[in-house]
Amino acid sequence: MIEDIATWLDMPLSNWVECALTLALGAFLQRATGFGLVVIGAPQLLMIEPFLVPVVLVLFVFTLS
Repeated sequence: MIEDIATWLDMPLSNWVECALTLALGAFLQRATGFGLVVIGAPQLLMIEPFLVPVVLVLFVFTLS
């Protein structure tokens, strides 16, 4: 568990910013059209940091809904 958290914190700042911008764009499209977070967010997050995809998207969708 501690090793997983250390791995997340070891990401460069540019990856954190890219993930945040991807989720913001996906959330905007989700709110405007009804879909978009998974259509935009999942492929982009897979390209940036693959280990974030299932957990981050599920938690983000719960808070967005």
